[in-house]
Amino acid sequence: MRYIVAICGGLIALASWLFIDYGTDTSVQVIDPWVGATTAKSAVVHATIANRGVNRDRLLRVSSNLAARFVVLDHEGHEIDNLRIPADAELVLGGDVLRIEALGLAQAIKADEKFPMLFVFEHAGKVRVFARVEKLQSDGNQ
Repeated sequence: MRYIVAICGGLIALASWLFIDYGTDTSVQVIDPWVGATTAKSAVVHATIANRGVNRDRLLRVSSNLAARFVVLDHEGHEIDNLRIPADAELVLGGDVLRIEALGLAQAIKADEKFPMLFVFEHAGKVRVFARVEKLQSDGNQ
């Protein structure tokens, strides 16, 4: 009888550990998000998405009160749905290969400001970050 109680207790502990671990996946991080100051209606979001886990994940959406919508674009400017983030990898966004664009900016964004962003991943869930606004070397438009 003792063994049955011990086995049941072990199974309950294992089940609760699996549930807690799955529900609080923190293996995906959004590192150093920023945009350039601009008066235009769109801006490129620069960031690194790091997946430190052993399973791949997908970026489902990005949102912020900064813009009407955000899109992920490939090197040819085509929109990508559900950007895949490989396991144990980092994706650098904002360059010529992959980028996130904020479309329909509600107002001009000025250097040295910060604004909240929400990245939603398939497995990691919601990742909230503050993005900074950097002064660009150009005329201020991006």
